[in-house]
Amino acid sequence: MNATPSSLPAAGSSRPAPSRRPALSLLASEPLRATLEAVRAAAAWREAPRAVGHGHTVVLFPGLGTDGRTLWPLRRHLARAGFRALDWGQGLNTGPRGDVQAWLDDLAERVAARAAPAPSLSLVGWSLGGFYARELAKRWPDRVQQVVTIGTPFNGSVDDTHVGWLFRLLNGREAPAEEALRERLAEPPPVPTV
Repeated sequence: MNATPSSLPAAGSSRPAPSRRPALSLLASEPLRATLEAVRAAAAWREAPRAVGHGHTVVLFPGLGTDGRTLWPLRRHLARAGFRALDWGQGLNTGPRGDVQAWLDDLAERVAARAAPAPSLSLVGWSLGGFYARELAKRWPDRVQQVVTIGTPFNGSVDDTHVGWLFRLLNGREAPAEEALRERLAEPPPVPTV
């Protein structure tokens, strides 16, 4: 395997430097790729999945600039498989507002109320929603069975993605970029994480 400059550890760091954002050509191809995948998934999802959930609660967190409608196909599939699949219940994900810690505290309270009375749950987050899932699992290690993240860039910064402009558009400010916050978000939760 050849090491590229972006995969080599940063000076004074044991952690590899994050990859830079993907090529714009990949971003431009995203709508077509997503449409083709949706068509293929719709055909496969006509058959009911095996009932393996046994009522286990799963909370889904959408990506930046999206809401629960985006994850509706996944939520429906999980429900058909026997899970109690819940949307995060916060509407449009515009990212944390104000103090990130206080915002996460509020989110944790709202999700706990929404998921009640489930004694254990799994958290699934797409992109920015994956950060929320990971952070809540750190707060509830005895309650969360597992975390699944989909496209969550937890080893980089907002500059390593193509969504920095969307965050600015939705919030009128830059995304939080403090190094301490970045390191905290990169720290995995103490539960199985995929």
